[in-house]
Amino acid sequence: MSFTTYRDVLPSGLRVVTIETPHLHTALLAVYVRTGSRHETLVSNGVSHYLEHLFFRGSEGWPDTVKMNAAVEEVGGNLNGVTTRDHGYYYTPIHPAHLRVGLDIIGDMLTRPRLTDMEVERQIILEEMLDEVDEKGRDIDLDNLSKHLLFPGHPLALKIAGTRESVTNMTHPQILEHFAQHYVAGNIVVTAAGRVKRSEVVEMTERAFARLPRGPSSVEAPPPPPRPAHACTSSAMTSRRRSSASTSAASRSSTRTTPRCRSSAACWMTACRRGCRSKSWRSAAWRTP
Repeated sequence: MSFTTYRDVLPSGLRVVTIETPHLHTALLAVYVRTGSRHETLVSNGVSHYLEHLFFRGSEGWPDTVKMNAAVEEVGGNLNGVTTRDHGYYYTPIHPAHLRVGLDIIGDMLTRPRLTDMEVERQIILEEMLDEVDEKGRDIDLDNLSKHLLFPGHPLALKIAGTRESVTNMTHPQILEHFAQHYVAGNIVVTAAGRVKRSEVVEMTERAFARLPRGPSSVEAPPPPPRPAHACTSSAMTSRRRSSASTSAASRSSTRTTPRCRSSAACWMTACRRGCRSKSWRSAAWRTP
């Protein structure tokens, strides 16, 4: 099993990565774009995901979405799109002999989208967002909740799909502005892997993305510095490093079935439940009355 990787940069600045894997009998096309919820604001939150939906509503060369998808499926493909916090990508598996079909359709879809049927896609997205909440409308998505705690006040804390308010108020000019800013040559990487040839991939990509405007890569704000550890948790971790003899003695001397932390009651109700309690019988931070 072997493969060879090539990286080319077209005159427009568009990057092309080819992974020749001749022992395979299939191929995979993927186009990566450096834009996601990290590149949005509270007002525009969800615009990257919204735009992903609109791409599949057809392009200038393929205004009929049924025919567009059928053309890819006839050569063993299946058009897909994904939006994440820091990038999005559009991909399809495909028969190596029909690589041009996949590249031409994805290229036209990303360079000449019609961006129509906004209201239809708005309702679809709002319905999708119901998967992230419970019956009372509370957010129960672990990814959203954890990012909100890890990156407070930072774009990384924004939801990928946006909020009901931001999606409901999304306008066509916002979509066009985001598309013009991020879907440029310096912000996109075209990849092909499988039984493909570098020279053919580069030639097909240059043709399929000939209308892609030049432009720089997106820039994002760095993540905020990590928060300091809770004092009670730090104390417990420090006490764990004490000699095993002292720890064992402290454990044997304890006669309470429920140890008590020397810290405040408030600390016990919060951080100690997370940190100290799990080390209760080994930590010298625990004492009998």
